[in-house]
Amino acid sequence: MPRHPAALAGLLAGRRATTNKAAWSWVTGVAPAGASDNNITWVPSARWTVDGRICTSSSVAAGIDMMYALALEAYGPAVADAAINLIEYALHQDPAWDPVSVVHKVPGADGSRSLTSCVAPAGF
Repeated sequence: MPRHPAALAGLLAGRRATTNKAAWSWVTGVAPAGASDNNITWVPSARWTVDGRICTSSSVAAGIDMMYALALEAYGPAVADAAINLIEYALHQDPAWDPVSVVHKVPGADGSRSLTSCVAPAGF
């Protein structure tokens, strides 16, 4: 049984979601890669997911990356890039790849990808 607060509230039913990689097994109830638990499809290598109006991220930093992606879609690159560069944050812009999933040995994590080539300043 998943222990993610949004899952417990039923907000993730029928959705794709991810969560903190260090706590993956505990939060997901040890769901294997791509498995549905309470009709939730847990995505182990995702940094963040967007499924309809529901967004999940794997950490605070991944949440910043996710919010940048949402701001980019809503307000365009001029506003999103200015905001993220103002806080001097180097983005990880691939929602499907979270290298921390390999660090924490999350079942189903994609270990074939580079762990060092995933961040850059916005607009570069």
